[in-house]
Amino acid sequence: MECVKLGIIGIGTMGSVHAQNIMEGKIARCKLTAVCDPKPERLKPFSSADAFHSVEDFLRSSETDAVLIATPHYSHTTIGIQVLESGRHLLVEKPISVHKADAERLIAAHRRSDQVFAGMFNQRTDPFFLKLRQLVKSGELGAIRRVGWTIANWFRTEAYYQSSDWRATCAGEGGGVLLNQCPHNLDLFQWIFGMPATVRASCHFGRYHDIEVEDDVTAYLEYSDGMTVVFTASTGEAPGTNRLVYGQCNGLIEAGGELCWVFDPDTHKVERFRKAFPQTEVAQSLDQVLGDPGIHLIAAAAVPSERGPLGTRVMQAGKHYFTDKPPFTELSQLEEARRLVAETGKKYMVYYSERLHVECAVFAGQLIDQGRIGRVIQVLGLGPHRLSAEERPAWFFERARYGGILCDIGSHQIEQFLFYSGASDATVTSARVANFGHKQYPELEDFGDATLVADNGAVSYFRVDWFTPDGLRTWGDGRTFILGTDGYIEMRKYIDVGRQGQVEGDHLFLVNKQGEQHFELYGKVGFPFFGRLIQDCLNATETAMTQAHAFKAAELCLKAQTVAQRIE
Repeated sequence: MECVKLGIIGIGTMGSVHAQNIMEGKIARCKLTAVCDPKPERLKPFSSADAFHSVEDFLRSSETDAVLIATPHYSHTTIGIQVLESGRHLLVEKPISVHKADAERLIAAHRRSDQVFAGMFNQRTDPFFLKLRQLVKSGELGAIRRVGWTIANWFRTEAYYQSSDWRATCAGEGGGVLLNQCPHNLDLFQWIFGMPATVRASCHFGRYHDIEVEDDVTAYLEYSDGMTVVFTASTGEAPGTNRLVYGQCNGLIEAGGELCWVFDPDTHKVERFRKAFPQTEVAQSLDQVLGDPGIHLIAAAAVPSERGPLGTRVMQAGKHYFTDKPPFTELSQLEEARRLVAETGKKYMVYYSERLHVECAVFAGQLIDQGRIGRVIQVLGLGPHRLSAEERPAWFFERARYGGILCDIGSHQIEQFLFYSGASDATVTSARVANFGHKQYPELEDFGDATLVADNGAVSYFRVDWFTPDGLRTWGDGRTFILGTDGYIEMRKYIDVGRQGQVEGDHLFLVNKQGEQHFELYGKVGFPFFGRLIQDCLNATETAMTQAHAFKAAELCLKAQTVAQRIE
């Protein structure tokens, strides 16, 4: 068969994505010949294909060799059996069925036929997972003893769940995060590591949303060879302290670090942390951690106003310090940290995650180093965030404790400007803050912007805010634009708005003398900062980030906050 004539039943969110990809020629040797959906308006963009409004008419009259089913979950089994019995090949969007018995019925229908049948588990084609499976199956890593997979980047809003009647209902969807978002991850898990012998799970139904299905799950899996797995998934976690601590720790562990202790006065936070990192011992006090001679580096994400004083204690105890941003809320804290770094020789590193832990941002730095856009002359940054006020702690709305919006989330933007432009210093030429939409929190700043001029002539403008709408599929549409003398780069870090593919973020667009390029970078670049930081702590080097850079970014954030004009 030189070309597969494909029909798609269900032209909703995913069905339309698949149809568009085929129409654009992205699938070799495949032609879209028929589409089927009860809503006529959904079929109009695909007018070159035959249109049908019922499955029966489609199967009776369409010229198709194979069918892709992208309808609501409960219909997958019935339509799938009809397709196989019509003599067509079958591809079913996940999940193939809602109930185990229905899945067995569909599989039995396949075994009675000579047709190809598959589930839409396309993440198996991702080079990252292909390489991981190769490493595991080849034995290069030795016997796998422990695996942890925390998947908390499935954040969904109430608006998302209200977008269709069938979403997040037992009758319409059959389940929540496990059945809708995680089939890819569960498939990858068994594909790479095999099937477990036993599974225990704790499912929370409607923990973060007004829904009747699970939106938070922690599972414990045991394998016959003794391997154990902790699998955690949630659609209710927006960026926050816990997520960022996990990000820091994940990065360090993946780079070869060993996580030894966890301490927090809040026992609930500790319990949640240990679900993701069960190997960690619980310290009874901060002094117990500081007094352990085997500890080289302490990672922390305290209340912002407490991060500087905590870093002081850590360095005085003879250990390196790695804190979430912002590292300080006052210039006096910065000066004390500078004094102690000079005195002790220890590092005071900062987790500027929007560059360090975003693959397209890492790749942008590599392109600039290669001279692909020439000299960087301007960096524009947009940093919208979702507020989710009801989930925030009290300190989040206290100006003295969170430091102000330019000090807080503005720190990402200033750090990126210094890094991409290659500057060692800059001047804040203007800065503004406001509370436009949250007067019930009088100390909150929900908007901020600033302009800077670097010591090498590069300029920057950035805007940060807490106005991400509930309808967006993620916490913020973070974008960065880097202008060079020979081209420019655009990054769409967390989402490519208006396009719903399997890879939401880590998109980079490069335009230069050679032409236009679009890179999808999720899982393809990695995060070199963490391995370099570990080596820097052991070898007294500065390959991950210089101390001068970390402190200069923090200094400029504090200065921007200090001079900012309050416009409302």
